[in-house]
Amino acid sequence: MNDPLIALRDKLRAFTREREWDRYHTPKNLAMALIVEAAELAEHFQWLTPSIEAEQCVNIKQVHRLYRGFGGSVMRLSSY
Repeated sequence: MNDPLIALRDKLRAFTREREWDRYHTPKNLAMALIVEAAELAEHFQWLTPSIEAEQCVNIKQVHRLYRGFGGSVMRLSSY
Protein backbone atom coordinates (compact mmCIF):
# COMPACT_ATOMS: atom_id res chain seq x y z
CA MET A 1 0.00 0.00 0.00
CA ASN A 2 1.26 3.48 -0.88
CA ASP A 3 0.54 5.76 2.10
CA PRO A 4 0.95 9.49 1.28
CA LEU A 5 1.61 10.41 4.92
CA ILE A 6 4.47 7.93 5.14
CA ALA A 7 5.86 9.29 1.87
CA LEU A 8 5.63 12.85 3.26
CA ARG A 9 7.32 11.77 6.51
CA ASP A 10 10.14 10.12 4.57
CA LYS A 11 10.66 13.25 2.44
CA LEU A 12 10.77 15.44 5.54
CA ARG A 13 13.26 13.11 7.20
CA ALA A 14 15.47 13.16 4.09
CA PHE A 15 15.25 16.98 3.97
CA THR A 16 16.33 17.08 7.63
CA ARG A 17 19.21 14.61 7.11
CA GLU A 18 20.55 16.52 4.08
CA ARG A 19 20.86 19.65 6.22
CA GLU A 20 22.22 17.76 9.25
CA TRP A 21 19.36 19.00 11.44
CA ASP A 22 18.86 15.60 13.07
CA ARG A 23 20.79 16.68 16.15
CA TYR A 24 18.19 19.39 16.80
CA HIS A 25 15.17 17.15 16.31
CA THR A 26 15.03 15.74 19.81
CA PRO A 27 11.65 14.83 21.31
CA LYS A 28 11.80 17.96 23.52
CA ASN A 29 12.64 20.30 20.64
CA LEU A 30 9.99 18.80 18.37
CA ALA A 31 7.37 19.03 21.12
CA MET A 32 8.25 22.68 21.68
CA ALA A 33 8.14 23.40 17.94
CA LEU A 34 4.74 21.72 17.72
CA ILE A 35 3.46 23.91 20.56
CA VAL A 36 4.66 27.03 18.72
CA GLU A 37 2.97 25.90 15.49
CA ALA A 38 -0.27 25.12 17.35
CA ALA A 39 -0.16 28.56 19.02
CA GLU A 40 0.28 30.24 15.64
CA LEU A 41 -2.77 28.36 14.38
CA ALA A 42 -4.84 29.18 17.50
CA GLU A 43 -3.97 32.88 17.37
CA HIS A 44 -6.19 33.28 14.29
CA PHE A 45 -9.21 32.46 16.47
CA GLN A 46 -8.24 34.08 19.76
CA TRP A 47 -10.99 36.35 21.12
CA LEU A 48 -13.31 35.83 18.15
CA THR A 49 -17.03 35.48 18.70
CA PRO A 50 -18.67 32.46 17.05
CA SER A 51 -20.18 34.64 14.30
CA ILE A 52 -16.87 36.33 13.46
CA GLU A 53 -15.14 32.95 13.61
CA ALA A 54 -17.59 31.60 11.02
CA GLU A 55 -16.93 34.62 8.78
CA GLN A 56 -13.17 34.08 9.04
CA CYS A 57 -13.52 30.47 7.93
CA VAL A 58 -15.15 31.50 4.65
CA ASN A 59 -12.58 34.24 3.96
CA ILE A 60 -10.25 32.59 1.42
CA LYS A 61 -7.15 34.49 2.55
CA GLN A 62 -7.79 33.49 6.13
CA VAL A 63 -8.32 29.86 5.11
CA HIS A 64 -4.94 29.88 3.32
CA ARG A 65 -3.28 31.22 6.48
CA LEU A 66 -4.93 28.47 8.48
CA TYR A 67 -3.77 25.80 6.03
CA ARG A 68 -0.19 27.10 6.28
CA GLY A 69 -0.42 26.97 10.07
CA PHE A 70 -1.85 23.49 9.97
CA GLY A 71 0.85 22.45 7.51
CA GLY A 72 3.55 23.58 9.93
CA SER A 73 1.99 21.49 12.66
CA VAL A 74 1.80 18.42 10.43
CA MET A 75 5.44 18.88 9.45
CA ARG A 76 6.47 19.00 13.11
CA LEU A 77 4.43 15.91 13.95
CA SER A 78 5.83 13.92 11.06
CA SER A 79 9.45 14.91 11.67
CA TYR A 80 9.92 12.47 14.50
